[in-house]
Amino acid sequence: MKHRFVFGQFEGGIGPDGLAVDTEGNLYVAHFQAGEVVVLDANGFKYGTIRLPEDAGTFTTNLTFHNGYLYVTESLKNEVWRIKVKKKGLQPYGLQ
Repeated sequence: MKHRFVFGQFEGGIGPDGLAVDTEGNLYVAHFQAGEVVVLDANGFKYGTIRLPEDAGTFTTNLTFHNGYLYVTESLKNEVWRIKVKKKGLQPYGLQ
């Protein structure tokens, strides 16, 4: 039997949506209706938060890494934000 547990929990907004993982095992979570991306380390502890600018919408929905950037979709204002990052993302499973 596999053990199930809450890996991460968020305050505010509606909750987690899209996910991406970097090469160090950190999990990036689009926090829907909070206008942010929450970063959790491999043990589920909050590593940090990437906030979208004040004039951005708050409906962060999906994430992906590409060429040194984290791309974040925001569905309220129909925007895609490109954020420079130092970490390299894992290639999505279906593209391996």
